[in-house]
Amino acid sequence: MKVDDFSLAQSPIGTHIPMLVMYSLNDGYIQIKDALEFAEINRNVELQEFEGARHCRLRNSNVELYERTLKDFVARLLNERAK
Repeated sequence: MKVDDFSLAQSPIGTHIPMLVMYSLNDGYIQIKDALEFAEINRNVELQEFEGARHCRLRNSNVELYERTLKDFVARLLNERAK
């Protein structure tokens, strides 16, 4: 398989591992449809959108939202594991 033919957005990765995908409509590199399709076919994906952030600049665009999103995601995982 060629790397260009590989797309996580087009097929499930077959994992039960929870994933957090943080993205911005203004990314500039990644199209939002890819993140949405990926989340649609992989049940353990949680999406968090950031407004106005460029690629790899999510934290810079909104430090509070970025850190709260990560903390909440990890807390939910730990709570589920403790059950």
